[in-house]
Amino acid sequence: MWKFVTMIGMTAALASCQPVETPQIVESTLTAAERAACHADYGEVEAGAFGNEVCVRPTMDGGDVCTSSNACEGLCLAIEEDGEKSGYCSDDSTTFGCVEVFEDGEVATLCID
Repeated sequence: MWKFVTMIGMTAALASCQPVETPQIVESTLTAAERAACHADYGEVEAGAFGNEVCVRPTMDGGDVCTSSNACEGLCLAIEEDGEKSGYCSDDSTTFGCVEVFEDGEVATLCID
């Protein structure tokens, strides 16, 4: 009897399941012209978020001291040494993931996909 009740319960549970649609990820590749422009500007083509290609260009002020990202071509990345907070400009134009940035004397976490 219990096998029969269990079987009916499992059949009802499975019948109520709805298929879950998987989101479609569209990979984007750069055109030949975009790749050429990237390389002409000293950039490198790299895989970015979700496999999309991006052009990562070096910044002219990479490593310079900064107080906010407004002072940099890229981001003002935070650094803390001996309890002192400061910032330096990123070496390239594109950042992915989570980084600590220095904005007006404060450190904040910035996440970029």
